[in-house]
Amino acid sequence: MSSSRPRKASLFTRAWRPGLLVAILIFGLVAASGAAPSVEARKIVQTYDTFLGPATATNLIGANHTLAAQVYVSWENCDPEGDQSGTDPATHVTVQLRVTSGPNQGHTETATTNPQGIAEFTYTSSKTGTDHLVARPLGVVDGHCQGANTAPQPSNEVVANWVAPKLSIDNVTFTEGNTELTPPTHAVFTVSLDQPPAQQVKVEYATAEDTATQGPNNDFVGQLGLLTFDIGDISKTIDIDVVGDLIAEPDETFNVVLSNPQGAQIADDTGVGTIIDDDMVEIEIDDVTVTEGDSGTTPATFTVSLSNASSTTITVGYSTADGSAITPDDYASKATVLEFPPGEISRTITVDVMGDLVDEQDEFFELLLFNPVNAQIADDTGIGTVIDDDVAEISINDVTVTEGNTGLSPATPAVFTVTLSTPSASEITLDYATADGTATAPQDYVATNGTLTFPPLETSQTLTVPVVGDLEDEPDEEFYVELSNANATIADNTGIGTIIDDERDGSFSCRASALRVLSIEPVVANEPDVPCLDEAKSLVDVDVISGLLSASAGVADASTDQTPDDLQEPPAAGDNAVAHADLADVSLAAGLNLIQIQAVSADAKAECAAVGQEPPVLSGSSLVTLSINGEPLLTISEPITIPLLVASLHLNQTVMEQGRITQRTLVLETLLGDIVIGEATVNFEGNPCDS
Repeated sequence: MSSSRPRKASLFTRAWRPGLLVAILIFGLVAASGAAPSVEARKIVQTYDTFLGPATATNLIGANHTLAAQVYVSWENCDPEGDQSGTDPATHVTVQLRVTSGPNQGHTETATTNPQGIAEFTYTSSKTGTDHLVARPLGVVDGHCQGANTAPQPSNEVVANWVAPKLSIDNVTFTEGNTELTPPTHAVFTVSLDQPPAQQVKVEYATAEDTATQGPNNDFVGQLGLLTFDIGDISKTIDIDVVGDLIAEPDETFNVVLSNPQGAQIADDTGVGTIIDDDMVEIEIDDVTVTEGDSGTTPATFTVSLSNASSTTITVGYSTADGSAITPDDYASKATVLEFPPGEISRTITVDVMGDLVDEQDEFFELLLFNPVNAQIADDTGIGTVIDDDVAEISINDVTVTEGNTGLSPATPAVFTVTLSTPSASEITLDYATADGTATAPQDYVATNGTLTFPPLETSQTLTVPVVGDLEDEPDEEFYVELSNANATIADNTGIGTIIDDERDGSFSCRASALRVLSIEPVVANEPDVPCLDEAKSLVDVDVISGLLSASAGVADASTDQTPDDLQEPPAAGDNAVAHADLADVSLAAGLNLIQIQAVSADAKAECAAVGQEPPVLSGSSLVTLSINGEPLLTISEPITIPLLVASLHLNQTVMEQGRITQRTLVLETLLGDIVIGEATVNFEGNPCDS
């Protein structure tokens, strides 16, 4: 007999009990035999089945885990008039949920089934791991068959996995900066949870050195702390101050390490901070200018500089290269490697420049940098400029020639020499032209002009001016050769050409000398003596020393004069020649003898007289305030000789020799030689007074 009562749908898959199946099979065999069933003979069966779910679940610690237990009551043979068996939900049954093993072993929860026979449970865990759970009804509640209850059995076992959120920290790469800590560079690390936590999560962190070192004067500022994630938070940041600098160094790293998590597990405990160095070192070389010098070598010292210091050794190759200066003539070549130890920012390279005496253009050579290691080159070329200090100065000499008597057939050549003070590496040119003095062109010389060219390294050139010879008795004459338009410095631009007249054999001669020590005569008028010319010489503070003999004067004058100046014809009566010498503050020393004179004068004169008369020759001299070894004498104008210790002193001495008269104011004769003060000489050459 089948039951007309509808069965309740189950929340879970129903598990049939073996005992119930046996009872059904027995009941079916009895009915098939044709025997009438006996109610009294039936066995009444009523059992409770509990099904717990879900079978498996994974939850975050701190989150609520919800389970449901459905309780069924199954019955048989308890309704003679109705259904023979059935399954109904067990309502109002107290059910216990129990953790049989796992991190929460022993934990229990209770709940009462609802009209559908379902009891719901909620529990949480603060620990990770796997809980195994079962549920069973507590006590017995009458079901369909009254009084036919069996003890309830536990449910199927289910599994609850409790897991923690996972913490990880990222890696950070950033540029170092140059401002130390004002402001610092920030390295921001992010610590993340793989999912929002169901409870508060905490984790500690601390920095750790790797190749970067910590400290305010090193690479980064060390830090440790605690991060707290509230429910729902999934990320936090850690800000580390990085110390910027100007030192070139390799990229460096440090770590931020996570530890001691609460409410979470650490999946990645280390964040790597990579400091990218932005202080690339640049190498540059300066330019150098040196003066060449005349000999030996002059150092040209180049400075190679780094833009900033480096913590590593820096090297760079270098070598010289020719410009307008060439090696080895102008400088000594050089090539090697320059090394900068850590921390150094400047090194020098010295190149030897060769000195010479050649006037040349300023020149240059190069010092080249290449193959840098741990740096880059900003300026790879140093220019070495060699300033030439050899200025070629141009000068022309003076020339004296005897006039001659043949006009221009041939002419007498006056050859001037133009010289450079030093050789020149480049060609030098200059213009020249003659100019009248007392000699005039074309009567006395041939006007000449042109251009002189000095090839490189030559130092001497000549130019010739033809002098016109004649038979005219005339004074010596002068003309000039003037230099101009040179591409070098002209030190002496005028050469004097003196033409000595050779037709004056019937004229006067004259000469005057202020003082003479042995053969030294600093002040002489008309030194050649023949012919007599107008000339005056004067010096102040004269001092002549020759061994143990010396003479000095505050003022020394010498002059000669011929009247008339230009004797075009033989002299006439009254024509004359005069020589004169004056000195002041004279002092002589010879061994132990000291002679001092306040003033000295000497005169000599030759004059033509009328035909048939003797031409007069006159001379005279005087001394004022003479003292010998400190003993004063009166003014003396008469000839006198004074003996001295190993010497003789002659005063106002007149000497006549073959028509020549020489007047000497003072002659000091010594074993070493003579000192003469104030000497005037005139003479007749031939018989100039015969006309």
